[in-house]
Amino acid sequence: MVPGARVEGLVAQDLEGETLVYDRVRHRAHCLNPTASLVWRLCDGRRSVTEISEQVARETGLPADPAIVELALRRLRRAHLLDEPEGEWCEAPITRRQLARRLGLVGALSTLLPAVQSLVAPTPAQAAATCGSLGDRCGQLTDPGCYPPLACIGGKCR
Repeated sequence: MVPGARVEGLVAQDLEGETLVYDRVRHRAHCLNPTASLVWRLCDGRRSVTEISEQVARETGLPADPAIVELALRRLRRAHLLDEPEGEWCEAPITRRQLARRLGLVGALSTLLPAVQSLVAPTPAQAAATCGSLGDRCGQLTDPGCYPPLACIGGKCR
């Protein structure tokens, strides 16, 4: 199986070694740690899992173990960041903790294992309904909070 990264409907930004990905279709935001980000970038539809694991090993210092890439692929697939349907590289689930134990990774090296954190992002209409703008009422349980950098002063967003 040769995994391919999904690019349509996504906005990606690299930030301090991590990659933030916003899915405009599903309104979800994903934070890929450096290893998951590297795997995602290497999923070009041409490289095999073995080739990706060798490149990940060269760039991170982790062992060249396909299980590391398989873990990342499962998490990327769950986040809908891959084009391919689940394949043979997704059939043997292993947790980060189990993989760290199996590879003998401790401390800083175990934090290099792939991680994808996801959250639902509010639509613009939902976001507008939850925060007050300049001059809006605030301070009551039924009133919205104020947009930063505004603060609730005297019952109004200022």
